[in-house]
Amino acid sequence: MSYQLVTNATLKFLEALPEKASLTLGLSGGIDSVVLCHALAKNIHATPSLTSKKIQVQTCYIHHGLQKEADNWALFTQKISENLGLPYQFVQISVGSTARKGVEAAAREARYQALFDVCPADGYLLTGHHLNDQTETILLNLFRGSGVKGLLGMPASKYVAEQKAFLVRPLLTVSQQAIQDYAEHYQLQWVEDLSNQDNSFKRNYLRNDLLPKIRQGWSGVEGNVVRFSNHLRESQGLLDELAQSDLEKCTYHPLWICLEAVQTLSWPRQKNIIQYWLSEKALYSVRMTESIFEWLALNLQNDNGNAHALRKGKNFSLRVEKKTLFVLPLLAVKYRFPLNDFNALEQGFSENVLAERLLMLQVNNPFDRRVIRNISEVELGSNQPLKKWFKANSICLWNRSRWPVLAENGLLIEIIGFNSSLK
Repeated sequence: MSYQLVTNATLKFLEALPEKASLTLGLSGGIDSVVLCHALAKNIHATPSLTSKKIQVQTCYIHHGLQKEADNWALFTQKISENLGLPYQFVQISVGSTARKGVEAAAREARYQALFDVCPADGYLLTGHHLNDQTETILLNLFRGSGVKGLLGMPASKYVAEQKAFLVRPLLTVSQQAIQDYAEHYQLQWVEDLSNQDNSFKRNYLRNDLLPKIRQGWSGVEGNVVRFSNHLRESQGLLDELAQSDLEKCTYHPLWICLEAVQTLSWPRQKNIIQYWLSEKALYSVRMTESIFEWLALNLQNDNGNAHALRKGKNFSLRVEKKTLFVLPLLAVKYRFPLNDFNALEQGFSENVLAERLLMLQVNNPFDRRVIRNISEVELGSNQPLKKWFKANSICLWNRSRWPVLAENGLLIEIIGFNSSLK
């Protein structure tokens, strides 16, 4: 029976976990998350080898207030969790601005963030995504014009470094039909989200209208699309190997990469290096669109030393200086931190002279009450020795007017790195 595929996939995931693993399941009340919730509890309680592992499972319902039935769904998910003996959390959130991404994407982003906030460090956040969801994701990315990585679909498991937790989809290889069979076999109850029938959302349109028509001609479309994605995954592996080899010729840092040593390579190959650096070495993850790459190619070819190219995104900024690409946060001109809370990288500073002096100050003064703030216009003023020092140490132009200084009780103690002999 196909319902056993759910049991097998869940058991395989649980058996691979370390002892005392902490699992957080996003429980919406829909059939997918309800089935996964039941399968987790059933396997853990019925399998002696799992009982000894002392795996901890909690469920979490995210209430974002977009559906009028949400209050009832919260009560429903709480009852399911209680019946299965699982700790339950309820989190209410508000969806921020949707002007740039739409309601669906904004709600998904807010929901994931709320779930990660509940998930303990080094824990596992679980979702009920299945094989049909994977097919939809790959096709949607294809229609949007995504590159190879977008066509790989959702990974079954990945570590999300910024959240310090794993994101896992145990049922990703299981069909929706098998999930339906499991729910019917164990006589489970679930809620139906009527918004899933609203074809104004592209995913719903694909699921409800296009895919049924496609299946009339290609009955195994889900399996074929996933196999196509797996072939691309092999190709992406080869691209990553090439990029890793090419990256060794470059100088790079978590905030920048210099492409001067590889400028004779083809532009697609340089793009491959940049994308690999962004995914593996850079501090900030940026989705590089064709529009951004066109802007980048133009500015990397510009040999005018006075051309300080800048492009801003929602949460990042890109800068090009000669043959170097900088990927930075949106820089705050004014800031103020306790000495030991100041993180130069997070504020967009990559200069060694700053990092070395700052490390010395923080290590030697662990309980210092002084502050790090931006240099003021008066302090910067017409200080010619400082300006010469900036130039001699290749301080980025945009960082000079926001350079960090050490201060106490409103008084300047040190321009970090410049007059470090002053205490």
